[in-house]
Amino acid sequence: MSAPPVELAFYRRDAFELEHQLRFEEDDPFWRRMQDAWARNLRQAFMDLPKFDWEE
Repeated sequence: MSAPPVELAFYRRDAFELEHQLRFEEDDPFWRRMQDAWARNLRQAFMDLPKFDWEE
């Protein structure tokens, strides 16, 4: 993941008008929750991969 600050801009398809804009700083609670969820789920994804024959 990128390091803060991170800025996101949302546009609707075929629209040329900015609909939503967000900026996350390092101390932002939502940013922290996203970081935690990303790390937790990435670890789980690796744990869920099939084992090699020699690992079982």
